Amino acid sequence: MKSLLIIVAIALMTTQAFAQQGRDKSRETREKIDRDMARERSDRDRSADKEPHDRTSTSSNPSGERSTPMPAPTPGMAATSDPSTPTENLAGFMIPRPNPALSAMLFAQSEIQVRQPTLTTDMLQQDQEALRASYPAIALSYKRKNHSSQDAFTALLTAWQYLRTEKLKPTEMLAPQTLITLADTLGIIIIKSTPDDATIIVGNKPLAKNVNTVYCSPGTHRIQLSKPGYVTLEETIDIKANEETEFVRELKKQ
Repeated sequence: MKSLLIIVAIALMTTQAFAQQGRDKSRETREKIDRDMARERSDRDRSADKEPHDRTSTSSNPSGERSTPMPAPTPGMAATSDPSTPTENLAGFMIPRPNPALSAMLFAQSEIQVRQPTLTTDMLQQDQEALRASYPAIALSYKRKNHSSQDAFTALLTAWQYLRTEKLKPTEMLAPQTLITLADTLGIIIIKSTPDDATIIVGNKPLAKNVNTVYCSPGTHRIQLSKPGYVTLEETIDIKANEETEFVRELKKQ
């Protein structure tokens, strides 16, 4: 009997010992889980503090996801084939410098300002808008005539200069359709001289060296050929709309 009681007592003690051990292990497991959860929350909080907050982007996004802001365009960028080439924005055309087209446009503008000194900067700005608006139609018309875009550009400047110096008052606005109509009816003079390096003046405008083709408004125009050691030649010629006229002359020696 005593032996049985002793065995039961030992069993109870063993059971209690295992139960206590189980409780201790369970408590350790719970404590470990709590520590892991606390550490995870702490890590999330630190990460959130380090991230920049874009309240505007987040509030404007219904899903609450952070939006990537669109980068601002770089100032001063121009659409050119060579980004290292300096450009000038004149009448809406991005023209590489140095470039004959830029020189021609600056020359036309300077001639206009000399002939029309009261023309305001605002009016010139409006002219530039008219040039930009009319050029596509002029270029298309000249392409149909088998002329180059450079020809169309030259015709545009010729029409602009003629209208501003001969037809419009300084206070009158330049209409794109007026530019298109005149540029589409310009005549062409092809000048050939002997010797071939003579100075050419059409009206009051001397031509650049190696230039012998001129766009002119229909009507009568004065042509002058001169060269040191030769007799100066001066004649008038009638130019018709949309027609090419050759002016071939030989200078006489003095």
